[in-house]
Amino acid sequence: MGTYLLLCRFVSVLHPLTGPVFGSFDTVKSRIQVYPGQYKGAMDCCLQIIRKEGPLALYKGVTPPAVAWAAVDSVLLGSLHNYRLRIKDSSLFTEPVPRRESSERRLTLLGHGVAGLAAGLTSAFLATPVELLKVKLQVQYQARKSDRQFSGPIDCMKQVIRAQGIRGLWRGFAGSLAFRANFFWLFISIEALMRGSARLEGTRYE
Repeated sequence: MGTYLLLCRFVSVLHPLTGPVFGSFDTVKSRIQVYPGQYKGAMDCCLQIIRKEGPLALYKGVTPPAVAWAAVDSVLLGSLHNYRLRIKDSSLFTEPVPRRESSERRLTLLGHGVAGLAAGLTSAFLATPVELLKVKLQVQYQARKSDRQFSGPIDCMKQVIRAQGIRGLWRGFAGSLAFRANFFWLFISIEALMRGSARLEGTRYE
């Protein structure tokens, strides 16, 4: 468990740093999704952005996730821990710990999946506004800042609230819930891999 918590903390610190590194790929993805038929493919999209808007345009919208993903991951992992504690009180999602003579019990793989699902849905409340601001900034194809609708994430947020109200920041919330429901499978897989690795203890493959 100590190794697992250490891994979670490492990921929560590392994840926000991936925004500046992989932001260019995300911008290309957003452009292709929002402007179908305008690009022949990912490479053509990337080259057009660089040619028309400059290489830094690939990193439009990188600020919201770079700043906020640490908070999103904190909500995700913190709620995951608490959901696991609550679910562990139910015999429906627990099983005896193998090779232990004590009455100690652990979560089943399904229990880990249910906790991951609940944590993913919880984190969607914070992740949705971040994604919305990011995509709105990414799809601005104007090369000059003065020609763009939004000058930055704060201005984008203000305009969305002014035009649609505070609820406008959660447009696309259903899609975010559907995407983050996949944490059900993610945390089942992680636990299954950890249990598989534990079986190698004491062998030459350890």
